[in-house]
Amino acid sequence: SLHGAKHGSDSVPPESPTPDGQLMLPYRWGYMGRRGMRPKIINKCHLLSKNEEEWLSLPIEKKSINMTQTQGISTNVTREERDNGVEEEIGIFYSNDGKKLLRCYKHEGLSTYEIKQGTIAICDYAFYECENLKQIVIPETVTCIGNNAFANCKSLSAVHIPGSVTSIGHGAFKNCFNIEFAFENDLFSSQYGFLIDNLENKIISYCGKDGHLFFPRSIKAIGIGAFYGCDIIQQAIIPESVTKICDWAFGNCESLQYILIPNTVEYIGANAFYSCTSLERIVIPDSVTCIDYSCFSFCDSLEEIIIPNTVKTIGDRAFEECVSLKRIIIPSAVTSIGELAFADCKSLQQIQLPDSIQSIGDLAFGGCVSLQKILIPKGSTERFRKMLSEELSSKLFEE
Repeated sequence: SLHGAKHGSDSVPPESPTPDGQLMLPYRWGYMGRRGMRPKIINKCHLLSKNEEEWLSLPIEKKSINMTQTQGISTNVTREERDNGVEEEIGIFYSNDGKKLLRCYKHEGLSTYEIKQGTIAICDYAFYECENLKQIVIPETVTCIGNNAFANCKSLSAVHIPGSVTSIGHGAFKNCFNIEFAFENDLFSSQYGFLIDNLENKIISYCGKDGHLFFPRSIKAIGIGAFYGCDIIQQAIIPESVTKICDWAFGNCESLQYILIPNTVEYIGANAFYSCTSLERIVIPDSVTCIDYSCFSFCDSLEEIIIPNTVKTIGDRAFEECVSLKRIIIPSAVTSIGELAFADCKSLQQIQLPDSIQSIGDLAFGGCVSLQKILIPKGSTERFRKMLSEELSSKLFEE
């Protein structure tokens, strides 16, 4: 395999998975899972081992800061807050000033909990995987609920969101399949199992049980990690109102077999369909100009990719280890193919490159053990030899 991390000043910590895994926000940096650490990052991050009593301290990506920070209170847990946290009840920690609920470690046996008055922020991952939690009481003092704060709380039923809450982080109630919401303001709503940010017309989380997704027509964006790891989803038909599919939106949806992306979608984020292992075919709409980092990597069953002529850039690791992919045609508008873009596509036999290509990243086709032909335009052999390894240069064929 060729997908080892490249470490730099902003690299992720080295791989050190614990027996039950480590938690990581689903941003462009990636996550610790069955494929190992994904190395591309934006900010440094700290990992939380669930086997150890450590605290989560993750930076918030720039585009999410406004979503999870109000009144100067961030849902991120700083190192100082971690070190000075106060245990109010067994396994439940607050910041020293009582304004932030940092983390709940009392997973087993916790079925109901009333957050104390004066709390302003429920921090990222605060009640993550509290699978026996059935009821939570949120006081009127709370203004922000952090990223993945109640994710995978599969027994959580009725949740009352007070009018004081003005921000709910991405994936906050992800995979809470039994939940019913009551809202005291118009900033948020719930339809067909979707938790929706009404200001941005964006899906925050999916809390439904239906494996065939039909979206409300008002939706404009599918938020960061909105369906991440939701293994019940088999089909998704995205409406024409949607213009943006954010990072990790459908990442690790291993049962997803079919998705229809309309021509209104202009942006598909990094890792958007990472490890959708049942997805066999993808048609990228002609409104898209860039296939972002690791967008379709580790889609084990992906056999056919239709890339439109509007795409100019294929990012790093875009189709890494799509082991069922046999043939790919790069359209004439593409100017760059990123590092490891098609690495370890072990069934890839033929690839067609256009004259528009100006750069091919390191190991873009590394580990493609079945590759027999790289088709290129007439008179371009010398130029492509400069972009490819000696081994791959021997497979160049002019059309």
